[in-house]
Amino acid sequence: MKAEEKKRLEEVLKGTSFEDYDYGEFETADDLIEDFQERIREEDIIYYYKAMKYLKENDSSLNESMTLASEMGYTCENINSELLATLLYQQNLVEELSDLTNDIEEVFEEV
Repeated sequence: MKAEEKKRLEEVLKGTSFEDYDYGEFETADDLIEDFQERIREEDIIYYYKAMKYLKENDSSLNESMTLASEMGYTCENINSELLATLLYQQNLVEELSDLTNDIEEVFEEV
């Protein structure tokens, strides 16, 4: 990745959860986006306290996280706060990445 491309990506990603990321090894926007998606699937929130804090701040009614769990086939018997927080966190990261996709592609097209 060229220096000007890297600088522009740093500007695009500034202030996001993808900000501190080593993206210099990717040759195309699709490669970078695919890698982001893989990393999102690996993210999780562990420990009850962290999960409850995340849910309280992002889905205090649990409507969104319960809907996500239901859509993925989970039932009341196999959910907990960590799972709900993780599903919501991953969904929020996916949405954040989706908002950045055009900008990321634009950076790769410019150079």
